Amino acid sequence: MRAGDVVRRLKRQGYPCALDVAPIYAPWVRLAPAADAAWLVAGILLGSPVMLWAAAGSSLSGAITGLHPAERLALAIRRPGRFRRPPPSPRPRRFAMALDATLAAAAALCFSVGARPTGTVIGLLLAAACVLTAASYHCLGSALYGRLVRRRRDG
Repeated sequence: MRAGDVVRRLKRQGYPCALDVAPIYAPWVRLAPAADAAWLVAGILLGSPVMLWAAAGSSLSGAITGLHPAERLALAIRRPGRFRRPPPSPRPRRFAMALDATLAAAAALCFSVGARPTGTVIGLLLAAACVLTAASYHCLGSALYGRLVRRRRDG
């Protein structure tokens, strides 16, 4: 992936990013969606609504506080000087985390009430979106936020 593409995708997530500072944000942007995908897939494979509720809670925490719990854990165990502390997540990324929390809660609710196939579909689609963000910095939730804000501003 070209550096310009990474910068463009980071800007779409709301980071004030230039080519020289992209390496500061890049590792952090991948961490939260990768952790969420792992929790979602584990919860689905184990058939555990508790794990899916935990995934929803961690995303909600990230949306409210600006730092996902996986990022907080990485900050606690990082080697000083290796990674700089990221700024709090910007609005588009927080919106994406809130959307993630909502869909993870929907999957957990489906598992809780016995609608496992529906919960599996919701959870796997959400996990795929998380993997896309972690692998390519292309965040569907941030892109949706950009469209909604643009529509509201133009309309």
